[in-house]
Amino acid sequence: MASADNAIQGRYYVRSTAEEHIITEVTETCSSGNELPTSSPNVALNKPVSLSSYYATSSPGSLMTDGSRVPSWPCACTTYEKYPEAVVDLGLPFAITAMYIVNRGDCCPERLHDLVIQVGDDMSNLKTIFNNTGAIGATCTVLFDKQQQGRYVKLYIEGTSFLTVCELEVYSSG
Repeated sequence: MASADNAIQGRYYVRSTAEEHIITEVTETCSSGNELPTSSPNVALNKPVSLSSYYATSSPGSLMTDGSRVPSWPCACTTYEKYPEAVVDLGLPFAITAMYIVNRGDCCPERLHDLVIQVGDDMSNLKTIFNNTGAIGATCTVLFDKQQQGRYVKLYIEGTSFLTVCELEVYSSG
């Protein structure tokens, strides 16, 4: 449910088919709550992030994985462009069980909309594991019922916009 400032907090449960590994159902849209696996490590912490463009020197990709959940500028941010993207290199393949995204809350949270997340071990063969139409809101937790394998995590906007993310946490079962 949207509040007066259009910030929507919550979680997504993503179901996939075992054979195809494609999203078949989002059982809950963003609502209040944060049910991250507390025993799992954030494997994206301090990992390198490349952006398709850079809005300013004060908004590098490294801000996306620095461990700060502060929802205000500065955040990782691209310029206004078609299909802006960010790619996190986890260094090694991981079995991804959940993700937590912190959007900018001090200004323009509507910029994080129509978000697509892909993962894979090879940048030329990424698999879409999350596709959200509309705005994400202030924060979003994505829990996968089936582990998603990958070394690279790519986020992009399906359209023309800025891509602004204050924090991305990626959780693995090991």
